[in-house]
Amino acid sequence: MLRKIALAAAFTVVATAAQADGHSSKMCHGKTLRGETVNFVCKASEKCSFDVVMSKGSCRSTGEIEKLVKRVSSMLPTRSR
Repeated sequence: MLRKIALAAAFTVVATAAQADGHSSKMCHGKTLRGETVNFVCKASEKCSFDVVMSKGSCRSTGEIEKLVKRVSSMLPTRSR
């Protein structure tokens, strides 16, 4: 079960965003597993995040994304040499 959670979290990627020069929001884009493009809007101060498995976009603060990356990294098995 833990592997499935880690795998789903690993597929959450930072989506591309159009520049928000002087605007209060920005247009974000993500690609689904089928190759379809999903568009969504975030505040200019937030980062676009796209869950490929759920095909859903969300807006996150920079600190929130860093916490997510650390949490996923701690769940993944480490390689031993």
